[in-house]
Amino acid sequence: MKTLSLIFTAVSLIVLSDAYSGGLDTNGGHYNRNTGNITTIES
Repeated sequence: MKTLSLIFTAVSLIVLSDAYSGGLDTNGGHYNRNTGNITTIES
């Protein structure tokens, strides 16, 4: 059971870390293809 939990946790971490493969531009934003706008996250 402990081995199964370890495998499940490892697979979950791999899947979650690969969930979003897109990157940010130099301003920390994303290009929205639907609107043509660049969205940035302001702190």
